Amino acid sequence: MVVLSDVEKEQARLAATFKRKAQDFDDLQNEIAGRDNGRAARFFKSDKAGGRLGKSRDAGHDEALTLLQQLLMDDPEYAALYNETFELLADAESATEIALEKANQRLSQEIEAFNETLDSAARLDDGRVVFRDAQGRVWTSAHEQLTDIDADAVDWPHGASSYEEFKRQSEAVDTAQKNVDAILHYQVNVLGAARDRMSDADDPPSKEELQDIQDAIREQMPPQVRAEFEGANIETPAFSSNTNFDIPTL
Repeated sequence: MVVLSDVEKEQARLAATFKRKAQDFDDLQNEIAGRDNGRAARFFKSDKAGGRLGKSRDAGHDEALTLLQQLLMDDPEYAALYNETFELLADAESATEIALEKANQRLSQEIEAFNETLDSAARLDDGRVVFRDAQGRVWTSAHEQLTDIDADAVDWPHGASSYEEFKRQSEAVDTAQKNVDAILHYQVNVLGAARDRMSDADDPPSKEELQDIQDAIREQMPPQVRAEFEGANIETPAFSSNTNFDIPTL
């Protein structure tokens, strides 16, 4: 039987982590642009008097600036690359949110179908759920063949799912779960890591690092995210990830 609670808890934890990272980066962008969002400054240093950020146009004097702010103000090439990377990150985040919602919906559908398959199965006196394959062999829900039990001795319910149907539905759940895991991994470990790196105001990423971030966002994008990303008319290369994900045993 598939247990939803553990999956839902892990997804909620990862979603909360990503939401926090997103808020951090949004705050950083507001501070860079000098926009007042009603939140206390978190990244840029303030002067002792008024706590205002960046270069004061009214007072006519320089305040303490972080290295990131200085780079964005003094190096147009860096600023252009930084903004380009940020826009790519934002687009990838939007595509990821859509893809994750769809993947979760698909997972829920597959789990529901899987549970229906279990509900229609036969049960032995010891409580084990069993299925019969096309050759008349008996299998448990743990994919173990029972050689000591004759299929004719089992009380098969009307419309009981075959072992082939059960196996196919089990694999469908595995695939759906793997897709969700891949998207969550990308969201947290690729996009989240990119936000963290770009939010470091005192040790900002170099131009080379910004390009690496762009490459990682594009090259490690799961197929489901890429489909949503390309739907926004943004070009992405083929998926290339060597990450392995542990899928819960059904």
